[in-house]
Amino acid sequence: MKRRSQQGMAVINALVVVMAVSIATMGIVQRQSALATQLASERDYMQANWLLRGALDWAVLVLRLDLQRSAVTHKGGLWAQALSELKIETPDKTRAAYFSGYIQDEQGKFNLALLLSDGRIQARYVQALEQLLGSVQQEPSLALELARRLQRAQAGQAPWPSHLQDFFPNAVQQAKQLEPYLSYLPQAKSVNVNTASAQVLAAVQPSVSLVEWRGLLAQRDRGQWFRDQADVQARLQRQEALEGQTLTVRSEWFLLSGQLRLDHSRVATQALINRAADHSRIVWIR
Repeated sequence: MKRRSQQGMAVINALVVVMAVSIATMGIVQRQSALATQLASERDYMQANWLLRGALDWAVLVLRLDLQRSAVTHKGGLWAQALSELKIETPDKTRAAYFSGYIQDEQGKFNLALLLSDGRIQARYVQALEQLLGSVQQEPSLALELARRLQRAQAGQAPWPSHLQDFFPNAVQQAKQLEPYLSYLPQAKSVNVNTASAQVLAAVQPSVSLVEWRGLLAQRDRGQWFRDQADVQARLQRQEALEGQTLTVRSEWFLLSGQLRLDHSRVATQALINRAADHSRIVWIR
């Protein structure tokens, strides 16, 4: 009887050992599987980032072709057509990613860089921004706050901004809401009347009302693009020159926004592109 009891205990102990080994093995397999999935995801993410270069090349090419086709930058141009699922392959063509995105004309927006000149806040541009913010249901007092942020950055008391989101580090949603109206371009001083909104134009050219701009832009957006600033004045039926910020019909600064899909990985990106007749360059990527 004692021997049978011992044999039974031995069988139970063996089963316990087998179960323990099975559980341990299962845990190892699960960890290896999770690690393999993680490594595959990291590989896909790294490769997706590399393939994004193809999307950037596409944007630069489109902007170059648009410039060759027309000296006037407008919303009916080649650059303004959104892209959906552009196929981008690796050099060996073993993998393919798909890019969807769009390009915005940053010179069709109010340039925050104008708020400061030689370390001094520019009152007339602060006033223009106050008007713009009020017209898009934002607090006008934000204008002076943004100017002071630039002033602190120039004094070395805060990080220097490179793009709009740097002005709103803790307010991503607000930055998204203002993106159609604001940009940050250190070198651009004119607004493209062919791509700007009525709110932006009324802010930078306050002698023309928002209602007047809306009427004029309704014609523009039906394909009657402005040829030059004289054309703008003629359509406004004004003899005197416009006194606000300089208007232009040609843009050099563009923002690419999009997402690259590679299997289960998705990488979002934005890039500022400076277009020139002889050479276009990518200023920053984020």
